[in-house]
Amino acid sequence: MIVSRLSLVALMMTAVPAMAQPVSFTSPAVSPSLSAEAALGRFYATPRSPLWLQGTTLSPAGQLLLARLRTADHEGYAAGPTLAAQVDAALVAAGTPPLSIDRLLSTGLVGLVQTLNGPIPGGRYYHLSTKPLVELPDRTLHLAARAPDLAAHVTTSLRKSRFYEELRTAMLAEAAANGGQVDPRLAANLQRARLLPASGRYLFVNPATAELMLVNDGIVQDKMRVVVGTAQTPTHPMASRIYFATLNPYWNVAEDLVRKIVAPQVVAQGLSYVKSRNYEVVDKYGEGATVIPAASVDWKAVLAGTQQVKMRQKPSATNSMGKMKVPFANDYGIFLHDTVNKPQFAKIDRATSNGCIRLEDASKLARWLFGTEPSATGTQPDQSMRLPDPISLYVAYLTAQPTGTNIAYARDVYGLDSTASAAGRD
Repeated sequence: MIVSRLSLVALMMTAVPAMAQPVSFTSPAVSPSLSAEAALGRFYATPRSPLWLQGTTLSPAGQLLLARLRTADHEGYAAGPTLAAQVDAALVAAGTPPLSIDRLLSTGLVGLVQTLNGPIPGGRYYHLSTKPLVELPDRTLHLAARAPDLAAHVTTSLRKSRFYEELRTAMLAEAAANGGQVDPRLAANLQRARLLPASGRYLFVNPATAELMLVNDGIVQDKMRVVVGTAQTPTHPMASRIYFATLNPYWNVAEDLVRKIVAPQVVAQGLSYVKSRNYEVVDKYGEGATVIPAASVDWKAVLAGTQQVKMRQKPSATNSMGKMKVPFANDYGIFLHDTVNKPQFAKIDRATSNGCIRLEDASKLARWLFGTEPSATGTQPDQSMRLPDPISLYVAYLTAQPTGTNIAYARDVYGLDSTASAAGRD
């Protein structure tokens, strides 16, 4: 059964999840290639005219698809160039049945659609509206067969976000200038950019440039600087959904950060450190937490890693969350949040957090999300405010920036481009 993205969104709008497990991509009982082959067999078992040929030559749609297949390996579809070479050979071979050529091109269309709409390597998806919806091969073929303008249909079917298309244009120019060779860094960026949708309004965090962008149908409407995770504690690629923001937030200090940040100071300075920083030891995170006396904790054991402690920092002028945090489902403990440390945004290197995304201007983000800046009611901690319209959030690591005549590469703080380049040399 094919479920539309709109239906999936409607299902998820019935409740606001506090946390969701990552969408699991399990291996189907039949591999994608076999599934495609079976669909092609069913499609061509029915007598039909060729989709991609006009007489003995390729139609405009066939030429368009063939050109796309020639460089499809750089887009993650490794079989593309081989299929293109088989089509080229078949076109000049005497007596090749037109439907044999046609089937090769249809195979390429199915493979490209599946590749471009599939999950990216290392990406995690935390909401059904952001999960890649890979079209069934039968549907891909029948939509092509019914298209009133097949060339336009191919263009639309293979179109991705504006970020992706700009990178792909740069890739084609580089390949043309270098005998078909493309910098492995550019090909790696192109695959990462598949995470971003072609349309809609969403937030896009790029850890490579340490920026947060508000995007609407591919147009960056506004942006701000952010601080993102270090190479050791990265802000991972993901797609999630934002439903609410929290004003006057507690900072729930992750247990590993209690050991890393708090315990050394308590051992060195005593319990006065806990009080001066507005920390509380609690039995759990979230609503209904009970405060535990800090004096009852063996802080040396916490520092040694033999005891774990949950802590939170109360709302205040020094709270690490500032005045607002914006949670979203993920299993890394990452969220967007305000910060009182504004000078850090003037630095070139802004990959300094433990994975969370610190906002240069939380008030601006609030206006993006709510249309106006919301105000807390009194001093009560953790006041949740539902967004008028939920919005998707994408974290995609893009170091390659097309300049029109060249490609500028941001600093590869996470080493992913270096890995791609090393793989390209093997």
